[in-house]
Amino acid sequence: MTSTDPTLETPYANEASEAAYLDERPDLAVQPDAQQAPITPDDTDEAAVDGADDEQQAWAAAQQSTDTAPENSADQQTLSPLAHLPLALTLRCGSLSLSLEQLQRLDHGAVLEVQGVTPGQAWLCSGEQVVAEGELVDVGGRLGLQITRMASLT
Repeated sequence: MTSTDPTLETPYANEASEAAYLDERPDLAVQPDAQQAPITPDDTDEAAVDGADDEQQAWAAAQQSTDTAPENSADQQTLSPLAHLPLALTLRCGSLSLSLEQLQRLDHGAVLEVQGVTPGQAWLCSGEQVVAEGELVDVGGRLGLQITRMASLT
């Protein structure tokens, strides 16, 4: 995730290191069965922070494209062999903008305000594509995402 604004980054710098990171962390693989327990990464992982307005625009675009897309069983059959491929998903919960001086003054205990996001609101993304929107929830003392809206994946 390369950007000119000072957002929190994922624990990898590029796609190659992302793949290496995910190879080291098989516990982060998305399970294909929806009945599985929630994915629970280690406490050291952080959710990526990105633009809330960008996420809302991406969500609207995804909904618009799915409203106009015809249902095609051939497309769904084409996806079938790929259905079990693992995807690296990112949980995004907002954005902020800081000057370099403000960034340098940050210290333990600092509180940063995220603009334009309802507390607990987050987006589940595959790359830059929003695939779901939801609310952050507590799942047995760990962070979870309760899906409130889903984009069509076809």
